Amino acid sequence: MKKNPENGAVTQKGTAIYEENQYFSFTPKKTVAGSVKRFTHYGVAQQLTTGAFHFESKPRYRSQSTLIKKVAHGRLSATKDNATLLTLKVYEVEGLDAETVMLKEVMEVFQR
Repeated sequence: MKKNPENGAVTQKGTAIYEENQYFSFTPKKTVAGSVKRFTHYGVAQQLTTGAFHFESKPRYRSQSTLIKKVAHGRLSATKDNATLLTLKVYEVEGLDAETVMLKEVMEVFQR
């Protein structure tokens, strides 16, 4: 195992198992407890034509808005760019008339 002091990158030799775009596992030849921190990340993984495996972590974007008012099927929020956002969502399986529900909740949101 080699650790690059400049960027903290760890290089290890070992065996990798890759199965049908579903599973990837790596077992190092020499296990060194604590050599890398445990992590779970969303990202893009690819196997290069050279056989090398590459994983790039993608950031998880958090909400950029502040809740103003919540209703049964949605919310009214103030966004980071100084806009007001109304989100309503009615599922068909609820057996409700979406238009009626949305009109009722829009009125409820804007009542003072």
